[in-house]
Amino acid sequence: MSKLIQLASVAGLVLGVVFWTATPALSQENLDTNRVDLTAMSVAERQDEVLCRAIQPTGTRLYIHVCLTRGEWATLREENRVAMEALVHAGTEIGT
Repeated sequence: MSKLIQLASVAGLVLGVVFWTATPALSQENLDTNRVDLTAMSVAERQDEVLCRAIQPTGTRLYIHVCLTRGEWATLREENRVAMEALVHAGTEIGT
C-alpha cells in the first residue's frame, strides 16, 4: 500500500510541474534580467545551467522554489513520466 501512496505523491508532483509550466510568466522584466544567450553555450554548458522554478505542491496555496540544473530537470521529467506510466498501467497486468 505504501508503494501506491508513493506513486500518488509522484503523480501530484508531476501534475504540479505540468500546471506550473502551463502558466504564463509573472514578470517579463524579471525574465529579461536572468536571460542567458543560449546560442553561445555548448550543450554541456546548457546541461549545467541552473534553472529555478516555483512549484505549487498539491494541497497547498504556497509555492516552493526548486533550483536544479537542466540535466536534473530532464531526469526528473523522465522519472515522473515513468511513474505516471506505472500508475496508468497499474492493475492492467494479467494476474493482478
